[in-house]
Amino acid sequence: TWLQKYSVTEACQTYEVTNNYDGSIGDMCSGGPTTVVWTVVDGCGATGSTSAQIIITPDTQAPTFVNCPSDMTVNVDVDLCTANVIYSKPVATDCNAPATVTFTSGVPSGQTFPLGITTIVFTATDRCGNTSTCSFTIDVKDSAIPTISCPDNDVEVCANNSCVWPSTTATNPIGND
Repeated sequence: TWLQKYSVTEACQTYEVTNNYDGSIGDMCSGGPTTVVWTVVDGCGATGSTSAQIIITPDTQAPTFVNCPSDMTVNVDVDLCTANVIYSKPVATDCNAPATVTFTSGVPSGQTFPLGITTIVFTATDRCGNTSTCSFTIDVKDSAIPTISCPDNDVEVCANNSCVWPSTTATNPIGND
């Protein structure tokens, strides 16, 4: 590791090197330096020291979604003008883990979606407050084509110029032919 990449120039030939680095990283959100001090003590009791800094750049990188769902098109449920849609909650990663993913807007998974396009939005937030969004649409369509059967068109013209519609389930036409 970089902590072991020091060099010592020594006349007594035996020495011991230590450093004060405890393995912790400074604040990733605001950044800043951490000073590490190396101390050498030789076999004759003489000491020397030097230092270096670990510079932490502030985290301004937004979390990244690794599986934002694609836009979807679904059909309505049978005999309804809505659909129950289930989708996966997206996952986000971040260099300053963890990233928290929250549902922001739209219709939650497993709920009833109306006809048309609904936009779903999730927001990922890291420990430093950096955010990113994942959005996708769910388009609910009624693709079942309705059918209709017309009644028979049996019209009889009688001698007295009146019309009779023999169907018992329809209204009689008004007027004369």
